[in-house]
Amino acid sequence: MKRILIAPDKFKGSIDAAGVCEIISSTILSKKADWQLEVYPMADGGDGSLAILADKLKFDKIYLSTVDPLGRTIESWYGVKDQTAYIELAMTSGLTLLNQSERNPLFTSTYGTGLVLKDVINRGLERICLMVGGSATNDGGMGILVALGFQFLDKDGNALSPQGSNLIKIAAIHPGELPKVELVFLTDVNNPMFGENGATYVYGPQKGANADEVELLDQGLRNLHHILYNEFHKDLQHVAGIGAAGAVATLPMAFLNAEIKSGIEFFIDLFGLEEIIKSVDFVITGEGRLDGQSFQNKVVGGIYALCQKYQKQLYVICGTVEADEAFSLPSDVIAFPLVNKESDIEEAIKNPIPLIEELVGELMRFV
Repeated sequence: MKRILIAPDKFKGSIDAAGVCEIISSTILSKKADWQLEVYPMADGGDGSLAILADKLKFDKIYLSTVDPLGRTIESWYGVKDQTAYIELAMTSGLTLLNQSERNPLFTSTYGTGLVLKDVINRGLERICLMVGGSATNDGGMGILVALGFQFLDKDGNALSPQGSNLIKIAAIHPGELPKVELVFLTDVNNPMFGENGATYVYGPQKGANADEVELLDQGLRNLHHILYNEFHKDLQHVAGIGAAGAVATLPMAFLNAEIKSGIEFFIDLFGLEEIIKSVDFVITGEGRLDGQSFQNKVVGGIYALCQKYQKQLYVICGTVEADEAFSLPSDVIAFPLVNKESDIEEAIKNPIPLIEELVGELMRFV
């Protein structure tokens, strides 16, 4: 009998983490009914994280009206347990809320997420855990702070609407009343605020920005940094993860009791995975696209670090392996991609179940 850990992320756009877990575990048990499986659908602060937490924490759900990235009214919810609110930014300020033609971070805002935070603060809760992956925004957290009563003024003293295109126009910041709440941002990236590896250049294009718009937004974040540094003595450019979700944590870190934490470390600690990995025979994780970023602040990277620490074999079920000059798969990781040169990637996305079952069968031959 073997004891194994199954802890995959979602396959984005195809199947959620719980679904991946179900396929892997049922396929294994159909062949080895006596094996002991530790099954944990995983997240790292990206979109889908709140659903993982809901299943684990069994928290109360608070429903409310807010707005999407373009200011349209939507219904949303967040979780509450033990004086902590759990919020997923993608549910109010996420890319999936917009159709392709609406995506442009010049005009999107985190204001809707700020309204959710305002509701939490009004309820007197002590702590907010905000998961920030999957955003449609690049506003430095301007929308959040406007919702909390801050004002951003241009050189003529006019109030600016909280959207990416106005970052470059900010000349003064008038703080609102500072809430007494602890705010933790859970991120899955380590990018700086601006520059070639920053929020806009790396993630702006996938949010709909063209080359000129990327440059404008990056200059806007530089302007914000300049004001925070010169007027408020805050230097946040190189804080790990500050570039996540259009640098959303920048303004909250400057003015509120806010900090950034690794999303994958949060989930690993919550589930007690380090102790589990110590005692299992091997580990299976997975995600849709396995590439260099996977081994940084993502689910696969966090699991891999623990497997290295305790000398456990790691197998990765994935959609594709994107190896190139910049990234090669670590020699101690064995990957099983659903898609190869002969495969139809669109078909794999639409119907991943038989492919995952087949790959788990192949994996079983290794062990």
